[in-house]
Amino acid sequence: MRVTTAFKRLMDLPGVTVADVDFQPARVVVTVKLSSRKLHCTECGFTTKARYDTRPVFSSWRHLDLGRWRLEVRANLRRINCPVHGVRTESVPFARSGSRFTRDFEDLAAWLATSTDKTALCRLVRIDWDTTGRIIERVMATGLDPKRLDNLFVCGADEVSWRKGHSYLTLVSNNDTGKFVWGKEGKDTATLDCFFAELGEERSAAITAMSMDMGPAFEKSARKPGHATKAVICFDPFHVVQAGTQASVLLYSAKENLVSMPVLCELRGRHSANGSGEAPAIAGRRPKAQRRKSGGHAKRWIPPLPITASPGRAGGPFPLQENARRGPPAGLERGEEGRHVPARQRAEGLSVRPLEEP
Repeated sequence: MRVTTAFKRLMDLPGVTVADVDFQPARVVVTVKLSSRKLHCTECGFTTKARYDTRPVFSSWRHLDLGRWRLEVRANLRRINCPVHGVRTESVPFARSGSRFTRDFEDLAAWLATSTDKTALCRLVRIDWDTTGRIIERVMATGLDPKRLDNLFVCGADEVSWRKGHSYLTLVSNNDTGKFVWGKEGKDTATLDCFFAELGEERSAAITAMSMDMGPAFEKSARKPGHATKAVICFDPFHVVQAGTQASVLLYSAKENLVSMPVLCELRGRHSANGSGEAPAIAGRRPKAQRRKSGGHAKRWIPPLPITASPGRAGGPFPLQENARRGPPAGLERGEEGRHVPARQRAEGLSVRPLEEP
């Protein structure tokens, strides 16, 4: 078997024949010839047998690597005089318009972008991240299924952050197939409205169930007239369990009169309940501006047993998380019954008491 025949079968590029193979120290250059006599416009697909002229230099494309060698495909292309777009270089069947990579190479890079991280992709295929972005745009322009929004009966909407800060993408998936069918930058009601506008009223009305988080933006968009008004809204279990847990904690605290709301907000690191946006003030604690200037404050040490609030503070006793395995930090003194008590708690009139038997 000749080497040209072997490379023709090995690369399996459509519409070409291998004319020559050149082995170089770091790459292999394969020269091909187009089999079709007709010339195709890269913009509109206009075909003709008449050529305008032939390019004086070879055009090259990068193909899938051959082991440790970089494999390049080159061809001497003709130019076509399109009646709409003027003189253009003819298109090739094994590469997308305007690309210097073969379709096989771009399909591999686009798949790796969905399955691996940025560093691994760039090192594996030996391209930079900007080139990967342009490859993804070309693959999406030609490889996106135009019928992906058909037969969409059970779908899900969620957002994902795609860059540092508050930059989000709203993604809609087909829950029957487990694939994403739509995406757009943003995470508000207007973003999901664009999805329903592209879907149309007829297909939107066919949606029977739609899963989403408990935020008001997506549900508001789904309930608008002409959208998925007949669909059953299904909240994801994570947010449902989270909301139930928070409600149980607050209900238990109020029932047992364990702690007042300002103290609970401070212990959980939240803002005050009065809507002022400021955390409740605690005696012996420096203002926030001074803490930031001095580089912050050390982590609070959680005592191993529940503590009891003094009569001067609002609320009754409240339990804290047990921390029996940790030792007290340096500088803490011992309180009642040999238990370690932070100095700040002693200054506020808090003392350690043993657990009572139920």
